[in-house]
Amino acid sequence: MSDMAKNLILWLVIAVVLMSVFQSFGPSESNGRKVDYSTFLQEVNQDQVREARINGREINVTKKDSNRYTTYIPVNDPKLLDNLLTKNVKVVGEPPEEPSLLASIFISWFPMLLLIGVWIFFYAANAGRRREGRDVLRQKQSPYVDGRPDQNHFCRRCRV
Repeated sequence: MSDMAKNLILWLVIAVVLMSVFQSFGPSESNGRKVDYSTFLQEVNQDQVREARINGREINVTKKDSNRYTTYIPVNDPKLLDNLLTKNVKVVGEPPEEPSLLASIFISWFPMLLLIGVWIFFYAANAGRRREGRDVLRQKQSPYVDGRPDQNHFCRRCRV
């Protein structure tokens, strides 16, 4: 296997390891139960809900018997907040989750690093060909054949 192939495999392994590390530190889904929105509204109307944590379209619900589940708002429901407050449900608003600083730096710099890597790959692949092309100029070829000037030889120094 050539050195370039080994380097390429090494960089692919490094990229896979980095992506798995970023994914493990990123936001993960909660393993709680998921309940449909209509069931959530029924439980609110039956005074079974103690707390609702709203994060965008996601609602993390804590019932009065300490059971927890997650539901999602399918459409913008303007009456939801009024309904929760009239039923004495504690409403907590949470800011949307943002990616970590390390993940955002990786995402923003990845395309540029990829372009630089491809450029280095092609530069290294063509380096050998460029040397072969320059060797043509260094050949020790005489402008004379059998003591006479060679008709097929064009040399600037010799003016033949």
